[in-house]
Amino acid sequence: MYISRNIENDINNQLEARSNRIILLSGARQTGKTTILENIDTSKKKLMINFWDEELVAGSGQQFEVYVINDDRSSWAGAVSFAIARSGETVAQQSSDCSVDGLGREILSFVLTVPDQAGEYQLVAELVTADGNEIRSLRDFKIVSVK
Repeated sequence: MYISRNIENDINNQLEARSNRIILLSGARQTGKTTILENIDTSKKKLMINFWDEELVAGSGQQFEVYVINDDRSSWAGAVSFAIARSGETVAQQSSDCSVDGLGREILSFVLTVPDQAGEYQLVAELVTADGNEIRSLRDFKIVSVK
């Protein structure tokens, strides 16, 4: 028999806040940390930008992969957008329709031209669920000029 704990609401609120903060659940041994995590509703759509470079050359063409993961048993269909942003402003963007079977995943490929201006940028992949929740994956990187 599972006994619900008050901290579950706090954890769910943090998960739904769409912040980039890490949630750390710590405590003494045998106090139910794993049990809490196993019982939190995490059946959601997920995105992962499969890109790990820290720098890109200005003006180059680049292919980016985005993994769309569906942890729900029912299928999902919708649009996934992918963008390069600087200081919160989108400088390049593409969108692709996607359909993912229940408990499945799809890999989308986006080809964008890297902006010409050197500086700090961010990759942003985003989808909107049927209930209006935005799911995002973010990656920071630098654009460098060719000398």
